[in-house]
Amino acid sequence: MTIGELLTNRTVERFTIGNHGVCSLTISGGYSLSQESLLRYVGKPGVFISSMDHKHQFGLPAPYDAEQDINSRIAGKTIRRVEIAPSTGDLTLCFDDGRIEIICTSAGYEAYQVYGPNNFIMVGRGGCEEKL
Repeated sequence: MTIGELLTNRTVERFTIGNHGVCSLTISGGYSLSQESLLRYVGKPGVFISSMDHKHQFGLPAPYDAEQDINSRIAGKTIRRVEIAPSTGDLTLCFDDGRIEIICTSAGYEAYQVYGPNNFIMVGRGGCEEKL
C-alpha cells in the first residue's frame, strides 16, 4: 500500500503545532501524520503559511498563530491527491483549494510518519521510493 492509497479521500480532522515545531494532522479513519521538517500550507494566490513562522511576532500586535491559520484552512477538508517527489521524499497533500507541503530537509533522517489502527506505522524520508 502506498501513502497515496492510504490518505486519498480521507478528511483532515485537526492540525496542531507542538513543541519544537513538530506538526501533526489528525486524519479520519484513526490515522495521523506527524512531521519533523518543514511544513507549509499553500493556497490561493498570495496565501502561504509556514509552520516555522508559528509564534513569531513579525511586528504584529501579538505573535502569529500559524497553527490556527493552517487549521482553519484544512480542518474538515478532504485529501484529494497525495504526491511524493521520488528523489527527495517531499510529500504534498492536495485539497480542492490548497495543499500541505512537507519538505524533507535531511537525506538521512525521517521527515514524516503516518500512524494508524493496529499499530500501523509508515515512515517517509528523503530519497525513498513511493512504496514504503
